[in-house]
Amino acid sequence: MASKKPAKSPATDKKTDDKRAIKEVFGDAAIMEEPAKSKEEKGDYVQMGNGKDSLQGYVAILLVKKALEAQEERLSKRLKNVDAFTYFHNQVVKTGAQPEPVIGVEENASAQFQCRKKPNFDENVAKMLADAGVNCERAEQIPERFVINPLLLEDQAMMGKLAVAIQGLRLDYQVVIKQQPKYKFNVTKETYLQISKIKDSELRSRLLASISIIAVAQPQLDVDGDVIAAALDILREKNILGD
Repeated sequence: MASKKPAKSPATDKKTDDKRAIKEVFGDAAIMEEPAKSKEEKGDYVQMGNGKDSLQGYVAILLVKKALEAQEERLSKRLKNVDAFTYFHNQVVKTGAQPEPVIGVEENASAQFQCRKKPNFDENVAKMLADAGVNCERAEQIPERFVINPLLLEDQAMMGKLAVAIQGLRLDYQVVIKQQPKYKFNVTKETYLQISKIKDSELRSRLLASISIIAVAQPQLDVDGDVIAAALDILREKNILGD
């Protein structure tokens, strides 16, 4: 006579039910793989490049490009954040509106400078504006909602209970947490008008800088002949690239 299998205990049945419920409700979760770590590769010395398509020329261009980018950033900060910003700041004070683009000139060089509104900014900037009595537009970016408490995701026993509860629609404990809404803030015509009326010049400048981006377009160099050669002569003359 065959022996009977020992009966499962209630605790064992409960664990089995929990595992089954988790799989039925949440499915098989995909495992995120870590990206492979890159290995440093060292190769042999190989002669390459010839004539105009030379490695030496390519490396020289890379180094000059790096030097130019560093100087571009330095000059950009000066021209955008000081010269152009000062002009646009004065225009805001005069007109109470977002200033129109202007063509900046120096000798035979010119470029268009624009004072653009930042597409949006955070609550810190909005609070700074509000403290100064300046209005801006508020738009909901992330709505208020409820999500599963992430602490439950690390507890398989609780996940089992959650799955069983969902199946039976008998939720007798807290399983969600509240996500607060987030907002983005935008500049309006009224924003510039209110900033223009602020008496404190330093505060006025700080507020304008917080909502504006200075952009440059249409750079031109009015010369006869090779523009690049003329540009390099200017860089050498003004010692912008250094010795």
